[in-house]
Amino acid sequence: MGKLKWSDSTTQTLLKTLYEQALQGEKAENGFKQKAWIAARVALKDSHDIELETTPLKSKWSNEAGSKKYREVEDEEKEDEVEDDIVETKQWEGSRRGIRREQKSAGMAIAQALDRIGTTAQSIQQSKTELAIEKLQAEYGSTLSAEDMVKGLRLMESEVKASVFIALQGGVARDIWLAETLNQM
Repeated sequence: MGKLKWSDSTTQTLLKTLYEQALQGEKAENGFKQKAWIAARVALKDSHDIELETTPLKSKWSNEAGSKKYREVEDEEKEDEVEDDIVETKQWEGSRRGIRREQKSAGMAIAQALDRIGTTAQSIQQSKTELAIEKLQAEYGSTLSAEDMVKGLRLMESEVKASVFIALQGGVARDIWLAETLNQM
């Protein structure tokens, strides 16, 4: 097999195939995935009856991608790669420039997530009884009489009833359940 002289049509086939593969998610940060190169080889075989290994295709791609005419097109079509949950937009006070983005690094986002996990882990470590007693005191401390509060504290000693109290998550249903359960004691 001799050295291939690339024509405009073979170059176009290669670039079109790689572009389609990129749209299908076959492009990683550092280049195309193996499936994309196989698709390019098949496309060149089907349309131009040319059989090539992957290496010359990669070489042609790097030469074409590095040339100015394709680099400009690539930049114009490049998608915004900024994650919405990492970028926050806000109006800066005293600024006439308008809205600015405050970008957080991936490390900062991970650190904030770990902080949230830490507080969540502490609340999970609390027993259901402790959590139910805290909620009872916080939500009903001002409305229940001292006698009913003591009954409520005894009620929360049962982990099953404490779980039910926590699961009801406030509102009318929890109020009715608590009142009926306290009256039965």
